[in-house]
Amino acid sequence: DHKVPDLVVLDMNLPHVSGHYIYKKLRSEERFVAMPIIIATANSLIAEALGPDMGPRDHLLIKPISPTQLRNIARNMFPSGIK
Repeated sequence: DHKVPDLVVLDMNLPHVSGHYIYKKLRSEERFVAMPIIIATANSLIAEALGPDMGPRDHLLIKPISPTQLRNIARNMFPSGIK
């Protein structure tokens, strides 16, 4: 039995695999469907391509991203805190 993370931060610009591929793979597995994903990209076209696939709890960030910005988004996603 594998645990599901409370939140995933996924960079779309990975060196050996497409972030879009990982996103679709996560969303294709039932246990990850409700898990929120913060998607980070420097390419706004990627954002447009993901649009129809994005879940209601997902959030898109255009790089550069500050630690404060990331922390604030995570806090908004989990107002009562993260486990």
